[in-house]
Amino acid sequence: MPQERIQLNLRLDGQRDFYSAIKTAADERGISVNSFVLNAIKKDLGWEISEHTTASAIPQLDAILEAVQTRLVPVLDTMIDDKVNQRLGEALA
Repeated sequence: MPQERIQLNLRLDGQRDFYSAIKTAADERGISVNSFVLNAIKKDLGWEISEHTTASAIPQLDAILEAVQTRLVPVLDTMIDDKVNQRLGEALA
C-alpha cells in the first residue's frame, strides 16, 4: 500500500536570513532542508527524530548546473559575439 503523502507548505516571506540559516544548518548536517525542518518539529514535539545521513540530490544538482553554466556561458558568449560580428560585417559590406 503506498504511503499517504501529506504536504505542509511554509511561507517565509521576508525571512531570507531565516531560510539561509535553516539551509546552512541542514548542509552542515548533510541532510535536506525538508529533513532538517521535520526533525526540528519532531524534536519540539518530543517525538523521535529521523537519522538521515545524506543530503537530498538538489545540492548536487546545483553544483552540476553551476559547473555547466561556468563552462557554457563563455562558449555561448563567444558564439554570440562571432555571430553579431558576422552580421555587422555583412550589413556594412
